[in-house]
Amino acid sequence: MDTRADPANCGGCGQGCAPGEVCSGGKCAADCSCGLAKCGTACVDWRYDPAHCGGCDKACPPYHVCAWGQCSQICSSWTTRCGERCVAPETDPVHCGGCGNTCPPGWVCAQGACAPQCPDGSTDCCGRCADLMMDPANCGACGCPCAQGQVCSGGQCALGCAGGTTKCPAKECLPGCVSCGACVDTQSDPAHCGGCNQACAASEVCAKGQCVFLCGGMTKCGNKCVNLQADPANCGGCGQICAVGEICLQGKCPLACGDGCDPGLVCQQGQCVCPFGTVKCGNKCVDLQHDAANCGGCGKACASCEHCTAGSCVAESCYGDTVKCGGPCCVDLGSAPQHCGACNQACLPCEYCEAGVCKMKQAPAR
Repeated sequence: MDTRADPANCGGCGQGCAPGEVCSGGKCAADCSCGLAKCGTACVDWRYDPAHCGGCDKACPPYHVCAWGQCSQICSSWTTRCGERCVAPETDPVHCGGCGNTCPPGWVCAQGACAPQCPDGSTDCCGRCADLMMDPANCGACGCPCAQGQVCSGGQCALGCAGGTTKCPAKECLPGCVSCGACVDTQSDPAHCGGCNQACAASEVCAKGQCVFLCGGMTKCGNKCVNLQADPANCGGCGQICAVGEICLQGKCPLACGDGCDPGLVCQQGQCVCPFGTVKCGNKCVDLQHDAANCGGCGKACASCEHCTAGSCVAESCYGDTVKCGGPCCVDLGSAPQHCGACNQACLPCEYCEAGVCKMKQAPAR
């Protein structure tokens, strides 16, 4: 569950909001903030929520993500896929620096690291640190994104689109946002084919401003493009449906995975395998790109203060009086007895470190 948006667990497990209230940024409120939209009793981000992609209850198809309010099979270049969501690990407090790295309550995500507050010049947008003068995702106000192809300058989105593209206003905007729309190529964009918001059907593509039916190496069955070698509803031929418990494998319907797969495994082509994006390490499936215990390979564990990003262990960022003293972890020179006032400047066993100075421990009272 997301304790920053769940009204039944707002800010923590079991902390429910009052009737009529919503959970926004981990706090109960009368309405949503930070550019989030109210869908029922939840505050959601139409830009990234696959269950509300571009509007309330507009769910993306299976194996798709929500990228800037549109369902897609891939995330934009500056975001990372975490499960079914596209996230910005540089600023996302739920995935700060990597998938699943959630910041503590009340903390923010700044440059991929959790911190108690945003650095000077940036604003706390529901746990995300943003420069409202130049951040295209929060231009002029929290949660107000610029259209694709635009830039944020002085807190305002540039109006012009690049050559060959057209600005099309979005059908629905984030609440309270002035900037709304996208720069699109009406000659090839299936959502704006030949003109703004002229969408092609799911089985069509946009070619030279016209929607055309194109199956490529697949087969046309009715108004859909299908793979006769793998589609259980059209296995080996249009309309040839596999029975319950069968799969379509090379145009035939064999039984699927016998009595089922072990927990954590999925059935693909009649075999129990790890889900897409994971591999089996020992007796469990892990994500080698983000699992700190198996970072880049099975058994390659990161240090306790490191996180796993793109298969590499990345050291934490230090803030305030904390520094690195030859290792990956940050130490507080004001209180660390092994690094009191300076790296490797250790206090005696009978001393403790206070404000960067070694002080004698008091004998217990008798």
